[in-house]
Amino acid sequence: MRFIFLLLILTGLGVYQESDAAVFYADIKNNPHTGVTCSTTGLSTSSPFCSIDLFTEVARNAGDILFVRRGNATTTHGAGLASLTLTSDGTNANPIIISADYDNLWSDFSTSTETFTVTAGSSTMIASGPISVIATIEETILGIKPGNWIYVEGDCAETFNSLKVNPCEFAYEIRAVSGREVSLYTPYKGGQAGSGRNLRIMPAVPVRCHFSTGTCSLVFDGDNFWYFKGLHFRATASGGIIQVDLENANILFEDVEISGNGISDIGISHGNNGTIIRMNKIISTTTFSGEFYVLGTAATPADGLLFIKDSFIEDNIILGVTDDPRGLSFFGYDNTLASITSGNADFVYCRNCKEINSTVDLSSPLVTNYSNSIFFEDYNGTIGDNRSDFSDFGSGTPDVDGANTNSTIFLQSTSTLRAGGGPNTIRIQPGTNASSTWEYNRGKLFEYPIYTDTTNRQYAIFFKNSTSTSEFIVNPTNKELWIEAEFWDFPANGTSTRRIAKSTGTINFTGDPNTWQSLTVIVQPTNTGILYLRGWYQKPRESGIFNQFLIDSRPVISVP
Repeated sequence: MRFIFLLLILTGLGVYQESDAAVFYADIKNNPHTGVTCSTTGLSTSSPFCSIDLFTEVARNAGDILFVRRGNATTTHGAGLASLTLTSDGTNANPIIISADYDNLWSDFSTSTETFTVTAGSSTMIASGPISVIATIEETILGIKPGNWIYVEGDCAETFNSLKVNPCEFAYEIRAVSGREVSLYTPYKGGQAGSGRNLRIMPAVPVRCHFSTGTCSLVFDGDNFWYFKGLHFRATASGGIIQVDLENANILFEDVEISGNGISDIGISHGNNGTIIRMNKIISTTTFSGEFYVLGTAATPADGLLFIKDSFIEDNIILGVTDDPRGLSFFGYDNTLASITSGNADFVYCRNCKEINSTVDLSSPLVTNYSNSIFFEDYNGTIGDNRSDFSDFGSGTPDVDGANTNSTIFLQSTSTLRAGGGPNTIRIQPGTNASSTWEYNRGKLFEYPIYTDTTNRQYAIFFKNSTSTSEFIVNPTNKELWIEAEFWDFPANGTSTRRIAKSTGTINFTGDPNTWQSLTVIVQPTNTGILYLRGWYQKPRESGIFNQFLIDSRPVISVP
């Protein structure tokens, strides 16, 4: 219930404005734009703040918005700035927002002279003719060049509406230009695929900091409901370029870049309880000092949620490597990354995560202690390749390819299928520290929600050895391998409740290894609703063998 509640909070983050909220503008100090008069009020594009700090370090109302002009000169900007701190809280309905200009408020966008062929799901766009490469790194210069941002005309609309943030969901940074090809960091997901498309060009996102200072972090100290869109946080900060020091609820980053010096930096330092951070379309190309995301310390163990979506992260992802983190973290959703390392008490969920570093294998995550779980959905971009690695059953270095003995591993397979069964099977490799002594060291094999009426039905799940020879010396008992159905029952007391019925049969893995065998459970709900069909395993791995077995992914439902 706590998790569902948190999800509801997160999905409730919207971009709205309270009646007493105000709009402000910033053209960051030392930016070479001409004709700019710095202001202490920041109430217009012609009289803006000259720093983001003037907005954040003064009390603000929920729903306040700061629009920041694009195209800063990052080679000179920001040396000596202190950390950026926040003084106010937004609300769930009205977060405080800092956004780069997506609405051409300063009239400094342009349209490409070439047209492009745009392909959905591709990170490259092909121009109708050769692209004139702009060699300068000056970020105020428009054109098709690395660092500038684009969107395909039709995906966004420039309304010059400064009362709310332009969502411009499908804006992308140019990664590289070669000949007629424009490369993006992440695949195009907009609705304008096809040929003859014009690109709308925006200057680079504003950069607040510079490498020359080590005190230029974005610091959260119990700050709630903030939304950062289209900004670049750059610093040399061993304590975290984005530093989370106290409990912070519902912080949203979108189109944000994070970079350091490639030697001693930490990208995100997540150090305290109760933090909820959501990051969409994050770009990080810096090689940090072994840590991109740090979850907790011995003095302040963490208990937070991190959601990362549609992002490009070129460095190792390390969760919970500091002294004693205890938290729940989500990592994933269509990310591109090199590797994942997890420490104590982490939950890592990675959907469609892709390897970009051939020297690192996602299938061998390092999990160094108890209570860790790593889930891969569509592993390395392969549809249907789903893998899980549970080290609840022991410490060590699990490997979802099957080398380690301590942790329990779940791996999808299509090499052996049951006739008439599902399109894939689940290969289970139990860990040596599995135990029937207590529930904590029990592995959930699957869970299927099934909508059913009050008809009496039998539910069957099929099992088999994973190879042509038996991998068991002693078969698991019905207390070590079973299926169960949780269903609605007990109407006589006036209030229906859920009851669990368990299978009583066993699987003979020491017999014919090529035979599919089933466990069954028969239930008749007294009320219509969702029935949960689950499988459980808690037999420790036998010495010298893997005890691997297969589960057909398709339940067989019949009327007995």
